[in-house]
Amino acid sequence: MWTLDGNVQDGPDLFVSGSVVSVEGVAGIAEAGDQPNTGGRPAFVEFNSPKAVTDVVAITIKVDEGVAELGGTVPPEVRVVLSMPAPTDLESARRELEQVATLGAIVFKSPYSEPGTPYYDVLDSYFLGPVVEGRVEFGAFGLTSEFFRPESVAVADMMQGAGQIDLISTGELGPQRADT
Repeated sequence: MWTLDGNVQDGPDLFVSGSVVSVEGVAGIAEAGDQPNTGGRPAFVEFNSPKAVTDVVAITIKVDEGVAELGGTVPPEVRVVLSMPAPTDLESARRELEQVATLGAIVFKSPYSEPGTPYYDVLDSYFLGPVVEGRVEFGAFGLTSEFFRPESVAVADMMQGAGQIDLISTGELGPQRADT
């Protein structure tokens, strides 16, 4: 469970920290008008397709520790999908992510998961960061948006906050920080 300005919202499902096992290109997302009959869903194309405006990268994390939404379980590995501007230099992204000893992530189950292989989304591509001296450095990869500012959160605090993350927004820009 998480709250936004005190109101209960859906998700996130997990907070995890662990090591990067792999980084792979999954798909591209084209402009909706590029693919007929999408019904409002993203139009998926091949990874790094000339039609892609966004590429989707899957980061597999071997979980060292984590906490699930109340009543949930933490899997031994999670596949986190991250949207990146197309075309994506996959080798550079892979090098940058694999050289981080430990990553921390707040994730939601993706509606685009495959049977038997769940994907998890990162809220606004922001709540993913390296763990440095026991703290997750959200925003360290330059994936910040106008809605969130860089923040350092203790892994121990995330683990003790088992099941609740409070987001507090200011004005029209949306959520500004994650507190446990």
